[in-house]
Amino acid sequence: FLSRLSGQSLGLAVCRRMHTGAAARPAEPVIDVHAHVVLEATMGTAGGFGPELGVDADGTPWFRIGEYYLRGVQYKGSPFMDASVRLARMERDGISFQVLSPNPLTYFHYIPAQEAVRFCRAHNDALAKLVADHPHRLAGLAALPVQCPESAAEELQRAVRELGLLGGGIGTEWGTPLDSPELDVVWATATSLDVPIFMHPAPRGIDGPVGDPRLRRFELDVV
Repeated sequence: FLSRLSGQSLGLAVCRRMHTGAAARPAEPVIDVHAHVVLEATMGTAGGFGPELGVDADGTPWFRIGEYYLRGVQYKGSPFMDASVRLARMERDGISFQVLSPNPLTYFHYIPAQEAVRFCRAHNDALAKLVADHPHRLAGLAALPVQCPESAAEELQRAVRELGLLGGGIGTEWGTPLDSPELDVVWATATSLDVPIFMHPAPRGIDGPVGDPRLRRFELDVV
């Protein structure tokens, strides 16, 4: 879900990146705005919450977030983590451009703010480097520590103005209603920057309580 998308923000920003100095692309490009990324540089930056990659004795890969283990998903060597594999897959599937956003498993909206801020900064620094290496095929949306709205607003400012990311990517659950006045500073910052906030329902119960019935007001209780 894109909570805010104006003609002056994501759409025009993507078009500029695709056509400025790039090789000719199809007349009707396919732009994928729902593409997640896992970044090696973020491993361990949330302290004891991870994230962490590993392999069981039987060779089964796992991805740890806090006490939760996702087993059987191979992130390394996949489009999630390997840009060359991602670009090859995009060519195969006819995708002209992707806007990368954080893996929902690593929104980290329920962990202490200090750890979340550290993770988000590391994530956004690494994402900015990745998309800068492929500016005509990839762009990025910043991870934001929304459990601390002031910090989220500051990180959004930094990510857009200093790192060149196109907006923010967040989950939908962290104990604060989406229309709470506490979040006004985040929405006001996005408005002043003229950038979108991509909102994605996260898997429930991974880094917080299972489900929030308040999300039904926004039809965001779909997972």
